[in-house]
Amino acid sequence: MPQIFNPANWELLEKYNYINREELDFKIQRWNEAFKKWKLTSFEERKNLFLKLASLMIDKKENLAKTST
Repeated sequence: MPQIFNPANWELLEKYNYINREELDFKIQRWNEAFKKWKLTSFEERKNLFLKLASLMIDKKENLAKTST
């Protein structure tokens, strides 16, 4: 099971489960479907989505900083 540790103090931050081939294929299929929709999305809608993402990242910056170091 892959694990994420804080390198400063080796605190365990997160654990992830491995997936099997069937789950992987399903996720790839879903990604392909999502990309087909995304490439048809207007610039204005993409801009709004990225602005929302930026706002969420600012709100969650402490957690993001903790898990990215």
